Amino acid sequence: MTFPTFSLLGDSFLLMDFGNEPQKKITHKIVRLTNYWRKFPIKGVLNIVPAACSIGILYDPIQWTCQTFKKSSHQKLMELILRDLSVSQKMSFSLPRVANIPVVYGGDFGQDFAELARILNISHEELIEIHSQQIYTVYMIGFAPGFPYLGPLDSRLRVPRKSTPRLKVPKGSVAIAQQMTGIYPGEYPGGWHLIGRTPMTMFDAFNGLGATLNIGDQVRFTVISKQEFGEYQNKAE
Repeated sequence: MTFPTFSLLGDSFLLMDFGNEPQKKITHKIVRLTNYWRKFPIKGVLNIVPAACSIGILYDPIQWTCQTFKKSSHQKLMELILRDLSVSQKMSFSLPRVANIPVVYGGDFGQDFAELARILNISHEELIEIHSQQIYTVYMIGFAPGFPYLGPLDSRLRVPRKSTPRLKVPKGSVAIAQQMTGIYPGEYPGGWHLIGRTPMTMFDAFNGLGATLNIGDQVRFTVISKQEFGEYQNKAE
């Protein structure tokens, strides 16, 4: 299959799909294109929604169908998108920002940590080392405001989602499921395995900054103690 492919969802939404396997090179391609569109938007496109392997494109159907094209409006829009995709990949690309996320692993900070180590047949120290030594890419922000989908997760830590999700996951929980790890920005229901918690705020709607992480960012988890967790929270307050 040749990528990207396009799918029409209704009369005003176009899905541009790069496959179903998140990869750093796909993320960089998506970031380049969405950054390009912020500088050079396509007339009639109302919003763009980048995801792990796709970009959703909301457009004004009236504005497009009222234009006179020899080809259908959808075909013309797709041609413009492919043109911009080609141009954007040739432009300079600044190195991704690297964010260090402090985290306390296990105990009350990671309710599934001990059980997960047992299931994976590794020691607590090995679980921490494997998870914290990887540099992750933010594939997308979704599920909840500021929730980063990070990958790739080391194959030694890959487990399916929990069969029964929790009704409340503590704010800042660091969790893993399948091929990704993530951070809960607030208290939400969730079915990922909780292995630790960060004192960092991942989303703040009141300070004008919004999400702490953005698609394309690089993330490294830094191990801290319970005492350092409390000190970080005190400074933030």
